[in-house]
Amino acid sequence: MGKMKKSFYNTYEVLCDWYGKNRADTEIVAYCPRPVSVGDTAEKILSGILSEETLQIMKLCEKWELISGRQIAAVSSPLNIKNRVVYVEVFHSAWLRELNGPVKKQLIMKIKKIIGDGFCDDIKFVPGGRSPDEK
Repeated sequence: MGKMKKSFYNTYEVLCDWYGKNRADTEIVAYCPRPVSVGDTAEKILSGILSEETLQIMKLCEKWELISGRQIAAVSSPLNIKNRVVYVEVFHSAWLRELNGPVKKQLIMKIKKIIGDGFCDDIKFVPGGRSPDEK
């Protein structure tokens, strides 16, 4: 039996002696560790393994619909980030043209607001199925 488990059972036994079994069941909650979200734990583990840019693109992908809106998110997807330039894959040429207009500045502002200011200075839209290196 592990040290933490043994300590927990010892505490429980003492509470049973003091309060009785029914009240000890309620009181033991105060001695239990607080729950930790799986996302926070995963982020801590991954931050030690993955590069900062990889973590940033994962965060951007996770929040892309919030940043771009449902309609734009349906036809585009963040692909990569290099030197503070976010590469976004766009699956239709008409949307590629549309996103290079005034929408681009709005997306950059939303990325800075939601992800962080030091994350993105520019966005490059690339046709779907093409990597940014081919451009």
